[in-house]
Amino acid sequence: MDVVQAWQVVVAVDDYGSISAAADVLALAQPVASRRVLHLEEELGVRLLERGGRGTRPTAVGRSLLPTARRLLEAAAALEAEAAHARRRPWRLGIPRTWSDLDAARLLTALGPDAPEIDLHRAAPTDRLDALQDGGADAALLPAAPDEEAWRQPLGLATAHSQHGSVHLEELRPRRTTVRRTRILLDEEDEVAHVRGRLEQAMDMHGLAADQLAPRGDRARALADLALHGDLLLCTAREARDIGCTWRPLDGIDLHRTSRLELGVGSSLGERTDLVREAFGAVLENEPS
Repeated sequence: MDVVQAWQVVVAVDDYGSISAAADVLALAQPVASRRVLHLEEELGVRLLERGGRGTRPTAVGRSLLPTARRLLEAAAALEAEAAHARRRPWRLGIPRTWSDLDAARLLTALGPDAPEIDLHRAAPTDRLDALQDGGADAALLPAAPDEEAWRQPLGLATAHSQHGSVHLEELRPRRTTVRRTRILLDEEDEVAHVRGRLEQAMDMHGLAADQLAPRGDRARALADLALHGDLLLCTAREARDIGCTWRPLDGIDLHRTSRLELGVGSSLGERTDLVREAFGAVLENEPS
């Protein structure tokens, strides 16, 4: 910035004809303007300005450097404008489209009043990843592998009925008199091998049919199926509480949803990344006991 400010004085002298006029235009004291040029001349090892009968003008060397100096000042102004725009630009954060409004509100609250405007981008995991890669999101929550450093949320089954205690998968085994098989509805966030694969293996071991594990699909339809047909939703305890359901752990199978925060291409979070990470953590770690 010292070099840019010194070249501002040299260019202003060329435009206005004197150090004093340049200082006035730049809102500087004249001694400050003179010192900036002197330090630049010492750094470059050449004289840039000379005083004559008609005021102060660039030397021959100074004139030869003016075109490049003007481009430098234009680039510095453009960079400053882009930085100001980046400070004003809303943060676009990718969150699961299955997050409730309460989850979103928790995140915004955790980010605090000093955060810029926040644009929450609800999308499926693959769409959130695409948004990160094409610059459409500053950061997004993505499913993580079990061995990654990630947030871990225990998964169990939400039921619309007042039942408590663990769910034993053998209880869901279809009987000859069964009219409609009880299904376990799977959220798109849990369509990963360490959740779906382990659950399918456990269901097969307990004699459940393959079609008893189904995609959750539309939120309203899923809630209706829980109430009308006794289906169960694989989810976290907080999610079950938010939709007014009872959460029951699965007996004999330890399932977790693992999530990580990833930054997007050209993310503007910068040094505020830790704030965003802590805000997501405040939501994901706030599980009911």
